[in-house]
Amino acid sequence: MRMLARRLWLSLLIVAVSAALVTATAEAPTTRQMGARIRKLRNAKGISQADLARKARRTRVYVTRLEAGRQDPSLSTINALGKALGSL
Repeated sequence: MRMLARRLWLSLLIVAVSAALVTATAEAPTTRQMGARIRKLRNAKGISQADLARKARRTRVYVTRLEAGRQDPSLSTINALGKALGSL
């Protein structure tokens, strides 16, 4: 069940984040890899963590923890970040 959830997580990430930043792999990305991708996309868009957090209706501390790989995002968070970054 956990593997299925992680694969679903990867599928939603691909939808939520620019395809150019996602490398197709057989395994789901680690939390740290996911955070790095979020940071890279946010920086490419030229927005701050605070702006991303506000647009995604999350806290800046939560976005900081996501980018540092210290927090697993929920599916709703992945969706919110994708919308906030203009990827959806």
